[in-house]
Amino acid sequence: MVDFAEEIGRPLDPWQRWLAIHALELLPDGRPRFRQVLVLVARQNGKTEMLVVLSLWWLVIQQVPMVLGTSTKLDYAKESWEKAIRLARGHPELKQLIPVKGGVRRTNGEQTFTLSGDGDAESPDACRYKVAASNDEGGRSLTVGRLIEDELRQHHDWSAHEAAENAMNAVGDAQAWGISNAGEERSVVLNSLRSSALEFISTGQGDHRLGLFEWSAEEGADPTDLDALAQANPNLGRRIDPEALMGKAIRAKAAGGEQEAKFRTEVMCQSVKSLVPPKITTDGWDSCADVAGVWSGRFVIAFDVSIGSRSAAVAVAGYRDDGLPQLEVIRSDTGTAWLAEFVALIAAQHGGATAVLANDYPTCRAVFPELARSGIEVTPVSATDFSAACGWLERAVKDGEVRHLADPVLTVALDGAATADVGDGGWRWTRKRSDVDIAPLVAVTVAGHGLRTVPTESAPMFLAI
Repeated sequence: MVDFAEEIGRPLDPWQRWLAIHALELLPDGRPRFRQVLVLVARQNGKTEMLVVLSLWWLVIQQVPMVLGTSTKLDYAKESWEKAIRLARGHPELKQLIPVKGGVRRTNGEQTFTLSGDGDAESPDACRYKVAASNDEGGRSLTVGRLIEDELRQHHDWSAHEAAENAMNAVGDAQAWGISNAGEERSVVLNSLRSSALEFISTGQGDHRLGLFEWSAEEGADPTDLDALAQANPNLGRRIDPEALMGKAIRAKAAGGEQEAKFRTEVMCQSVKSLVPPKITTDGWDSCADVAGVWSGRFVIAFDVSIGSRSAAVAVAGYRDDGLPQLEVIRSDTGTAWLAEFVALIAAQHGGATAVLANDYPTCRAVFPELARSGIEVTPVSATDFSAACGWLERAVKDGEVRHLADPVLTVALDGAATADVGDGGWRWTRKRSDVDIAPLVAVTVAGHGLRTVPTESAPMFLAI
């Protein structure tokens, strides 16, 4: 591979040379040591160039019948493909291997680059390089000998990876390359493969034919640490200007939030929880904690039921003597059999609740009849109001105008909660994408909203959202 790169006028950079030598190691029987190769390196270090030379080497030297290149967008996969075509056409010996008729096909869905020693694109011995978008159709109906999955961090589910990789099942000496910079929590394929590789490295248990080749800054490294930047950028000082990179690092660190998160994934090759900064940060939430806080007077109750009714949570909100609202989770438990009786009991305490609140979700609505039999009137509240509740909590935490008891149940829920944009600038907590049960967080969010919106003069009653 290294000699081939030099022969075609594209000598590999030192890191690429090291990667080629070790990722392409062979087992005693001639098969690739690694059937799955995972490469993580910061952007602009030559990933695409590596794939271009690699694909041509597979076609020309190893004579692989089918190479499939995929990326999240077909245009991205075509970028490496087109570069390989230009490079082959610019080299006298490689150019002779491109059939005059059918050597390059650019029809959508049939993008194929063919090399053939006898000049016949339809020859059984011809070697082909096809490209496809990363979806559940990529690779189907093909028998793939080498697979390239570019920008693996963008695979947010397993459909594309499984469709393409399973096209290698009947090829004993097949090899797949996944190459990317670091991702986020939604990068499920990249994260899973990386975790599996690290598990084998540390314990010897797992898939010994999964190879991890990673250039990344150490976890927690400062963006302006030049040594950390060098760990993720093997071409730093060679093709990448350290001064220019440091300028970007300074700006990203000062800006924080999404800008810093993207800098960490793309330049430091560090995985982040999300490229979008959380609506409510843990630091902001912790700053509003008061473990000795006490509310008095009127109060509201809110409850939420998780997806599948696997659990439920009940929260209360009341005003403290300093005028600030206080939010508490008073019970979070499995199932819902306990919910109606418990809510009725709490609602009758302290002179009666002004309102009982819960979201108008099917799982919550299923409990409404039982609450009604307990004498609780349930009034569903719209999704628009829930978005307003989330917006209120975000502002209240940011301005320090709310208090809570530092309940670990809420801390865990907040750390694992996902959000979804709603309308023009609004947002809400979303259960489906959250890593944990967020019923406690939803309950306190709604309780705080109800405390603010239910009229002060209202007599004790029952209200649900």
